[in-house]
Amino acid sequence: MGLLLSRCFPGLSWRRRSGNLMLMEPEPSSDEDTRHIRVPERSDAKVWRYMSFVSLVSIVQLKQVFFTRIANLDDPYEGSMPEALRSVFGDDQKEIGGVMVSAVDFLKIKSRFSCVNCWHVNGVESAAMWKLYSSESGVAIQSSIGGLLRGFNAASGLEMALVEYVDFDATDLPKMPYPIYLKRRSFSHENELRLVITDADTAAHPDGLLVSADLSQLIERIYVSPLAPFWMAQVVRRELEQYGLEIEVIHSSLYSKGLK
Repeated sequence: MGLLLSRCFPGLSWRRRSGNLMLMEPEPSSDEDTRHIRVPERSDAKVWRYMSFVSLVSIVQLKQVFFTRIANLDDPYEGSMPEALRSVFGDDQKEIGGVMVSAVDFLKIKSRFSCVNCWHVNGVESAAMWKLYSSESGVAIQSSIGGLLRGFNAASGLEMALVEYVDFDATDLPKMPYPIYLKRRSFSHENELRLVITDADTAAHPDGLLVSADLSQLIERIYVSPLAPFWMAQVVRRELEQYGLEIEVIHSSLYSKGLK
């Protein structure tokens, strides 16, 4: 299947930019058509993860980040293969557990065994993300590409790439050959960068698994919901101080009348 992938999706490979985390990068000689698939080149490119305050407390206390089993995500198309991609593999086969299975089934199984952690790529806060993924007392972790690389530097079996948004019924071939990084265009507002752990033991971790992280490197700032009460930012600061984390906490002014 490796030969088939390299033939149908030239110029793409998994590379280590630093540490153990694998990034989907184009080969140096690849054309501009594949460059959008790569992880953003700038290490200071901002990424965000919106969540409840309780989720933040869990991360701070455990010093671990939860990766969700892909089968437990809301979108029933997660890990599915578009028809155009399915036709590429045809009768190609791959060995798994001593048994030969079709390449299509192999990639579907690989997706279902995977756990993911999703980040929103944006240079600024997103009003839509606040409404979708965070309550009035919610928070957002602001990191960067470099922060993710440093924060998860010790993690093993971890991959990272931008999600590609496609029409699952179209005949055009996606530029990303892995179903776990493909979503329908209806979700393009998420502008998602996805961290993936493949081959996660489903018996031991049916819902997902916790991955250790260096929070002082991973978390650059924490934003408090613009709809949260004024005292919420101080509560977050005290929680961080209790666990020895010196991280800037900003109460979002997204809906302030003075904001231009």
